[in-house]
Amino acid sequence: MEGDLEMNTLLEGLKAGKEKICVVGLGYVGLPLAVSLAEHFKVVGFDKNSKRVEALRQGIDYTGEVENREKLLNPNLSFTDDPSAIRECKFIIAVRHRVFLETFTLEGLKRLSCEPSILFDIKGVFERKDAEEMGFIYWRL
Repeated sequence: MEGDLEMNTLLEGLKAGKEKICVVGLGYVGLPLAVSLAEHFKVVGFDKNSKRVEALRQGIDYTGEVENREKLLNPNLSFTDDPSAIRECKFIIAVRHRVFLETFTLEGLKRLSCEPSILFDIKGVFERKDAEEMGFIYWRL
């Protein structure tokens, strides 16, 4: 019951524009997801490839996943290669297994995140038990 109340509070903050979603990994799954979410919410897109991040900031997706430049320049959407930006987000969507393994441990991600944080795991990056032990509200999608 307490977890439901906490989740509802976080969701209301997200709807009101007070909370942000972080999408980690801006490839063929993460970038279109970040762009779609930014139509309704504030989104931070994280990728460790600084050249890709800089191109996306300029509205250029050289992979062709998002062809509409205006969608990349949506004011609700920002791009970064700075892991500390994750701290601004209470909702974290783990998209790329390799990016996480090369960039974060679960413990490191927790140090970068705020309290409480909700971790949406798209590709089975983490184990539920480990994520919950670290204090994340965990959803595997």
